[in-house]
Amino acid sequence: MELLINWSQSIPREIAKSRALLGRRKCGKSAIMQRLFNILWDQNGKVIPFYFEVQDYRQWLLEFSDIYYRTFMSQFLSFKTRTVLNNENSPWDFAELRKMAKAINNNNALNHKDGFQDCLDKERVVQTMNWAFSAPAVFSGKENVFFLVMIDEIQYMTEYLFRDKDYKVLAYHLPGAYHGLVESKVAPMLVSGSYVGWMVKMMREMFVGGRLKRTKISSKLTATEGMEAVYQYAESYQIEITEESAFMINKLTKSDPFYIASLLRSDWE
Repeated sequence: MELLINWSQSIPREIAKSRALLGRRKCGKSAIMQRLFNILWDQNGKVIPFYFEVQDYRQWLLEFSDIYYRTFMSQFLSFKTRTVLNNENSPWDFAELRKMAKAINNNNALNHKDGFQDCLDKERVVQTMNWAFSAPAVFSGKENVFFLVMIDEIQYMTEYLFRDKDYKVLAYHLPGAYHGLVESKVAPMLVSGSYVGWMVKMMREMFVGGRLKRTKISSKLTATEGMEAVYQYAESYQIEITEESAFMINKLTKSDPFYIASLLRSDWE
């Protein structure tokens, strides 16, 4: 967190290089990104955070672009109006977004949203996608602000997004659409991936020239933190443990919270 906070503070100086967080599932990448989002939102400074999680189910690229864009606009207007976002970060609909933009007389947001809706209604898939993906950089220029674009589990874009609504034409090279955007100094990216080999392959094929600086995330806690995690998980799952069993659980799992939780959730005696 200290590394990422210091890195985000360099964004207004336009020297922040885009990063990729690499680490297996349940090692805390999403929690780190969400925490960074909250810190930047609370600071209310020049850097506006945008966080989006790519889901692992089949989606039509046009519908994905709609959700992506509305999520961006929701978070942008949330930041501008200091309005708390919905639970689970669910985006507002276009009517609510228009209402919020009008309330602060933000014509940039109104005009940009109208242009996007026109592409969406006419089902111009590629144009709609480009409109959505480029939005942070566009608004940075129009609003004289900076963005931090956080895409969680970006590797899923190569597997679950399709160019057609029948899910027959896979948009495998979709992350390559960020190839130029990832070099932006006004809207750098922080992306994550839970399947390290998959992520490295994607980065090698679609982000050539070291466009993403790799940052490995370790899942292990210190021994003391691991003991605290054992007690907290045991309390959460309402499992009685002794000091001896807590020590043994922490030792067996090597202070890894994912394995601690898995062990305490197990149905085995």
